[in-house]
Amino acid sequence: MTMNASTIKYYDEGSGRLIAIGAGIYPSIAKMNHSCYSNTVCIFDGTTAVVKAYQWVDPGSELFNSYGFDFESTLKADRQVGLRMQYEFDCFCDPCSYSWCRDDSERKIYCQKCFTSLSLSAYNSSCTNCSADLAEVFLLVQSLEEKFNEAYKLFQLKKYQKVLEFMTHSKARRELKVLALPDSLLLDWNDLIKKAIICVFYKSL
Repeated sequence: MTMNASTIKYYDEGSGRLIAIGAGIYPSIAKMNHSCYSNTVCIFDGTTAVVKAYQWVDPGSELFNSYGFDFESTLKADRQVGLRMQYEFDCFCDPCSYSWCRDDSERKIYCQKCFTSLSLSAYNSSCTNCSADLAEVFLLVQSLEEKFNEAYKLFQLKKYQKVLEFMTHSKARRELKVLALPDSLLLDWNDLIKKAIICVFYKSL
């Protein structure tokens, strides 16, 4: 029987990174499917593995793991080759299916009237599909940017629990629905939550 192994890591607070120290077989985790933008992080208390979601997951939706390939650090062609050679499957996750590419130059948003995904810029004041005015979306995105900067300052002060309370509040989750992946602000928001989860977990040991 072939089964995926999980890399056992510990958190190095000095570098802020998870450092690999070994590998182990965890049958439940091995059953999780891969995504090049996973919604979970695997952390360890010794050899005990704990899987935590760091994105909002709707009831009934799937939890995804990362098999070591993610779209922000590896080109699509290289991910596809690596996954095919190492795990013998072709990846059809959203980043691969829609060729996600991080772009810090513009916001990716959903029109709040027709829910079309589009780019938001100073030259695009209305929805290209239904012509709805995007003025309120502009203001909401600016507010989210300010909130992210505030959360990042809390993280720098090592107030990790406050970061989680602030960034996962129900109001914040509602507001974030205006952003469409792979918007860089949404990527950074989720990444900061993941880092705070890791820090809170290892601080509690």
